[in-house]
Amino acid sequence: MTDALPTAAALVDAGRDLFGRHGYDGTSVRSLTRLAGANLGAVTYHFGSKEALYRAVLASGLEPLAAGVSEIAAQPGPALDRVEWVVRLCFDYLAENPDVPRLLIRQAAGDGTLPEPARTAFARILSTLGAIIEDGQSTGSIRAGDAQLLAMSVLAEPIQLSGVDRPDVDEHTVEFVLAGLRAERQERGRGRRR
Repeated sequence: MTDALPTAAALVDAGRDLFGRHGYDGTSVRSLTRLAGANLGAVTYHFGSKEALYRAVLASGLEPLAAGVSEIAAQPGPALDRVEWVVRLCFDYLAENPDVPRLLIRQAAGDGTLPEPARTAFARILSTLGAIIEDGQSTGSIRAGDAQLLAMSVLAEPIQLSGVDRPDVDEHTVEFVLAGLRAERQERGRGRRR
């Protein structure tokens, strides 16, 4: 029983790689177990099914990001600064875990819904980011609008652009996101000072 956790972890790692490259339907249980160095029955033994392993793979990719966004939300500081930190965290995390955006984009291209518990982790990320945005709206630093829709737009940028082979893509995205969120009166005020 001591190697049960390493086998399960190896299957999740294999799933992150293979589901990210080939999608759910394009990944066989045989290829998962071969890459994980496990026997053919390991998926059923540890997860119950290929679908349950897939859910665990998605959750493993989103849970650390959700925890990081929660940590940023708890930090003191202006809301726009915290939004910037979230965008930078996303780029850093996704660069270290390139399978995550591939998994999310493949899933979105499929039926467009995330299975549980990945949906819960993603909802937590959006809710936390939305709360940061609402904080900025309440102080007048972030423009009015549906905070959840704004959070989705902010989060979509690093997911879509992760892996783009340009050294300045993260800086450009941060500037783009902040410019889109900044309250109009601040923009008008800046225009008058020029």
